[in-house]
Amino acid sequence: MRVRFDNPTQPMKPEYFDIALQTPGAEVLVERWHTWPANEKFHKDPKSADRKGPVAEMTCFALAGSVLFRHHDVVHTLGAPPGNVLVYWNSLQGLQKPNALTSLPEGLKSYHPLPAGADPRFRNDSLRARDELHLHLANKAVDVALAESLKSRDPALRRLACCGLGALDELSPLLEQLEQEQAPDLRATAVVVLRNWIAAGRDHEYKVYDLLKTKCRAFEAETIVSLLHDFSAKDLTNPDTYELLISYLDHAQLPVRELAGWHLYTIVPSGQKIRYSAASDATARRQAQMAWRTLIPFGHMPQNIK
Repeated sequence: MRVRFDNPTQPMKPEYFDIALQTPGAEVLVERWHTWPANEKFHKDPKSADRKGPVAEMTCFALAGSVLFRHHDVVHTLGAPPGNVLVYWNSLQGLQKPNALTSLPEGLKSYHPLPAGADPRFRNDSLRARDELHLHLANKAVDVALAESLKSRDPALRRLACCGLGALDELSPLLEQLEQEQAPDLRATAVVVLRNWIAAGRDHEYKVYDLLKTKCRAFEAETIVSLLHDFSAKDLTNPDTYELLISYLDHAQLPVRELAGWHLYTIVPSGQKIRYSAASDATARRQAQMAWRTLIPFGHMPQNIK
């Protein structure tokens, strides 16, 4: 089989893995993920000299049997452990040498053990939602099944449907989840899905930017896409960053408020006790602002950041 994939660092370079299963029962797992460089901000000009774009990473695991792996002119034989089990590629460094392992990493053949003190209901709810969506998809069109699941009373099913929108590149309905007021869990999920989606392709963030400009003013669209990126290490040591995020808690655009709250809660663990909803009325939002400004006074840094 040939597995083709995009190279966001060199978009004109075709990339692929050629994989041949050599023995009966051979099994292989190919995984792709993508991230932004730590200091990569949003550039309005996609041709900016300072823009590097997202980084893609690929792994190929031999789970069972023998596998012949080829990437362009490089050929490796992979097999179940012990031995050369996996190869790794990323868009910055290319293909790395095979990794020899004595056993498969935890989680490839079974579920990861739950961390100490973790609530098992979270995993159980996710598995139940998976099975329920599977039943819906058996006799309904994908868009219908996802739309109905987004309105479910089951939060786990709603979140899974929101992830499905990202998997299908359904950008417009995904942004609608970030803009709606009724379900805060959908807004929070949409933040995570959109952050992942804009890293999945070199120009994905500009698709989000262009669509947002049909919904709000250009500078507001720029703010939203900028907030879908991480802050750099330098930004996180600048008190102005926290003052800006706190000011955004009462922004006119709900997506800006949601993203500002997401960053604050993510970066400043000590703020978890502050109650805030981006869909609250102006009075409640300003009360939350006051609480955040008490925690992080103007011109100061938070005591602990993540």
